[in-house]
Amino acid sequence: MIRITPSDTWQGLDETISGDGVIAITGKVLNLQSGTLSGTAQVSKRIDVRPGEVINVRCLARKISGAAGEEGRIAISYPTSDSPKNQIKIESENWEKYSLRFAVPITHDNSSDLINLIFRTNNEDGGEFEFTELEVTSESSGLPAPSITAMGKVTMTSGVPSLPISYRSHGVVSIGYAGVLLTIQTDYTYPINRGFIPIVQVTHDGQTNRNITVGATMDTSGLGRIYVVFADATTGVAIDMTTIANLSFTFAVFN
Repeated sequence: MIRITPSDTWQGLDETISGDGVIAITGKVLNLQSGTLSGTAQVSKRIDVRPGEVINVRCLARKISGAAGEEGRIAISYPTSDSPKNQIKIESENWEKYSLRFAVPITHDNSSDLINLIFRTNNEDGGEFEFTELEVTSESSGLPAPSITAMGKVTMTSGVPSLPISYRSHGVVSIGYAGVLLTIQTDYTYPINRGFIPIVQVTHDGQTNRNITVGATMDTSGLGRIYVVFADATTGVAIDMTTIANLSFTFAVFN
């Protein structure tokens, strides 16, 4: 288990106040007050996560004052900053331990999805709430994650393959083209009696000759060879790449 946020600090959180809401931090205690007129108070923290990770949130909290129905809230929002997926109401006037958790979907996209941890007042009736001993931890869900055993970008120039030095490559021993077949020899071999053959993914870079498709498969012998074939996108007929001036694609082997 990995601790994300220290248990006794409220520093580094984003503060949002409307109207006559109040946010105050005294030592280890966060105090939130909703305004008596039309104010609210909220602190939040964005958490960087990975697919399949489980986020746990724990803290002590209590209600100091406020009309019936006035609540404090602890919420985990995903995949945007205001889309609560799990939340707890703070209604007791006694210090109580609150906890909630959220499992990050396997489909999580690091470029657009986020987890936002939120502490806030829920209404605008003059409520006051305190929070302390915050602890945020993450744990692995135990789900397996594939590794990339070989990868790179290949440029075909009149049938001659090469790995451009300006792009990162990994696990490639040799590469050669003969007939209509491109063979990429990787340094990863695997036991054929294990029952699992690595997955190969290829992607045409779309810069030139977009009418040509690129397909690949892993040799089932376990010797780490990738076979790549180029074909006409309309007819499906294999193309002799010695007749094509330029085409590039990327590949990756997942195990």
